[in-house]
Amino acid sequence: MKVYIYGAETKEYLGEREAYADSVKSKKEGREHYLIPANSTTIKPSLLNKKGYAIVWDAEKNHWKYIEDFRGKEVWRKGTGEKVTVDWLGVIGEEYTEDEPPKPEPELPKLEDVQVQLALLSKQLNDLQKGASNESQ
Repeated sequence: MKVYIYGAETKEYLGEREAYADSVKSKKEGREHYLIPANSTTIKPSLLNKKGYAIVWDAEKNHWKYIEDFRGKEVWRKGTGEKVTVDWLGVIGEEYTEDEPPKPEPELPKLEDVQVQLALLSKQLNDLQKGASNESQ
């Protein structure tokens, strides 16, 4: 008997394997019984792989279903602009945006700071010119 394995956390379909026979219970009841591992079902997924979706086990409804799969996609948290790589199944959520926030404008230096630097450079230039004229004499 085949069992179909799904992830413990995401319930995403992982593959299939043969179940082990329960020899004690089979002998006792006179019919075959199998040991069904945790996170598995005997219901075969009838869904085909579909781009942008994962096949997930729905234990409440006892069937396989599609869930949107954006894992690996980069999004930005609204409000903070924090870059996030999606690592979950399902919708991305309204607290995120796919639009990268604009880069902040570079901060311009203050006029006073520019004036001080200009005065220092002007003094250095004057000193160099004086030194050059003294050497040529």
